[in-house]
Amino acid sequence: MEVPPRATDPIFEEELSRGAILLTEMQFSGGIKKQKYLIVLNQIPSHATTLLFLTTSQTDFYDLHPGVDHLRIAANALPCFPKDTVIDCRTAWPMERALLKKRYGQAALKFVGVLPRHHLEQIDQLVTASRFIPLRDKKLILGWQ
Repeated sequence: MEVPPRATDPIFEEELSRGAILLTEMQFSGGIKKQKYLIVLNQIPSHATTLLFLTTSQTDFYDLHPGVDHLRIAANALPCFPKDTVIDCRTAWPMERALLKKRYGQAALKFVGVLPRHHLEQIDQLVTASRFIPLRDKKLILGWQ
């Protein structure tokens, strides 16, 4: 059931902030759909494009490759992550803000938490040093002009 925008828009605007943790369904190559936790990265969340890092509780790859840009959150350090969770900091996934707002209005997206400041600072360090994240995305994430 879709809720009227006048009811959801103010809540969405308040909740969509840097470090917000979202839960929504993502579609990947091969048509695979999964519920994923996403981290909002933009310094200015009102930008038309929202950049997001994906998370995973499948940590084996990161255990074998500790040099890969990621941030590990210990199990239960945040209520939304009952298992060890990794934030993959190699690729910022763009999603149109309007689509996020639409999904929120359809109850297909939930705000489930906020990443603590010290984790955002660690993400900023990884983004700054990243060879994979394009400069245009670094500008949105880090607030560079």
